[in-house]
Amino acid sequence: NIITKRGSTKPIEGSITATGFSATSGYSTSANLMGAAGDIDWRLTASKAHEGDRRTPEGRISPTDYDTDQLSMHVGYTSGKHYFAAKADQYRLEANTLPYFQNESQYSGFDLSIPQRDLQKFGLFYEGINLNSLVARVEGSVYYQTVDREFLNRIEFRSGPVIDNNSSDQQETSGLKLQADLNLLPVGSTVVGIEYEYDTLVTDKGSNIFVPFMPPSGLNVPMGFYDDAFIRTFSAYIQQQLQLGEKTTLHMGGRFYTVDAEQNEAREIKNNVPQAVSLTSKTDERFLGSLGLVHKLNDDWTIRANASQGYSYPTLQQLFLTTIAGGTVVSGDKDLKPEKSDVFELGTRWNTNRFMLDAAVYHIWSEDYILEVEIEDKYSI
Repeated sequence: NIITKRGSTKPIEGSITATGFSATSGYSTSANLMGAAGDIDWRLTASKAHEGDRRTPEGRISPTDYDTDQLSMHVGYTSGKHYFAAKADQYRLEANTLPYFQNESQYSGFDLSIPQRDLQKFGLFYEGINLNSLVARVEGSVYYQTVDREFLNRIEFRSGPVIDNNSSDQQETSGLKLQADLNLLPVGSTVVGIEYEYDTLVTDKGSNIFVPFMPPSGLNVPMGFYDDAFIRTFSAYIQQQLQLGEKTTLHMGGRFYTVDAEQNEAREIKNNVPQAVSLTSKTDERFLGSLGLVHKLNDDWTIRANASQGYSYPTLQQLFLTTIAGGTVVSGDKDLKPEKSDVFELGTRWNTNRFMLDAAVYHIWSEDYILEVEIEDKYSI
């Protein structure tokens, strides 16, 4: 976890691991070095992996190879009751994927590769412990993250047509979180906090269908989609613990959401002709509540009951974007509503020094569930 993973308490320590995979002629290596000097702690981690085409009794399965590497760093500083940290993380992936054919006799060739799937993340973190009689803990973090993706797909049909698809995505996300654990009431602790996230996505996707038997020398049918959109989410929450005697604890919570989603730009091209695309903006506000009761029957056995509400706003891909892969066009739906749910649970836990057993029954009521549905092919030739 880039926000919470810290350095060492020793002056210096580290580890190196290496693993080989005979089935893929591959390997996985990692190195971890960490230490501390006075009030400063630090950590450096690096890893690299490669796997070739997988070997089976029937021969190599091609293409199934991939390469990844990862690098991360952490520097922390402690000053009395306060802790500050800076963190960075980088992850890169390049992979080829073996296609799955529902009707193998239909294709003479099928290539699918991910030349780039890279992530970079930078964060700052603060924590204060027991600042005074009212403030037991304060935590704050900010981060900035970028994700770059490329996707290539080529399909060759035995009947002659060839489809080439390509996609390039750039996603940027920044976020902020502040939380305080407070001792405001004598009957239990209080947790308050806010969260903010700003997520942008720019995609440029293209497809070309080549039909060889169209005169005079075949027909190319190009399509292109460009989208630039964002989602901005803010939430504030509170949770109150109430101690109802020595064995019973009540938890009450609430969270308020406000979400804005908007297309900055959208372009669609078919047969080299720009198509009319209307831009959309959406907003939503929601309050969610939760209630939980825990009763301790004895030192080892507790029972619990929980009721809560769930909420999931559609992603940028689900709302606005158009994706082309495998000859299929997946279009977002600007009219999607957030998924909502109500959850009720009854459970019990038995926990000793040697064993732990947990059992629960629950029921979920869902509304406006988001899924893909097949519609008329408006991009057919």
